[in-house]
Amino acid sequence: AGVDFRLDAIDVQPECIAEGKTGRLTMGFPIEYLHTPAIVGAKALEKIAFRVGDLLVPPGVDGIPDARWDLVVCRNFLGYFVELVAVRCVTMLASRVEPGGALFLDSFCLEKFPLLEPSIGVAGLTRDGQHPVFVRPY
Repeated sequence: AGVDFRLDAIDVQPECIAEGKTGRLTMGFPIEYLHTPAIVGAKALEKIAFRVGDLLVPPGVDGIPDARWDLVVCRNFLGYFVELVAVRCVTMLASRVEPGGALFLDSFCLEKFPLLEPSIGVAGLTRDGQHPVFVRPY
């Protein structure tokens, strides 16, 4: 669509990063079981920095860029941890959202961990309506 962008795709599992680099959007299913997986175009893949990294460490360590982002999408991740670890991670991610940017979470995490939303507020983001979207004001 002509929109300039840069993406940081980060996962602690090298296998997930390797799968992402193929451009196949298989949702975790082996390619032989899919009739037609979605394929990310080559021009879009060139703008994605795939990194193996641990989001439980500070930015600048273990593959996590010391950067700020316009959009952070945290999906199928926080729900696997105990609440205090999830809070620590989401606080770090929220602190990296640029002014005017947004943090998207899985709604089940907000229900599972009551301390998440207040910690996002402390990081300076506010919830946008009933959706699991938090924005940083300009």
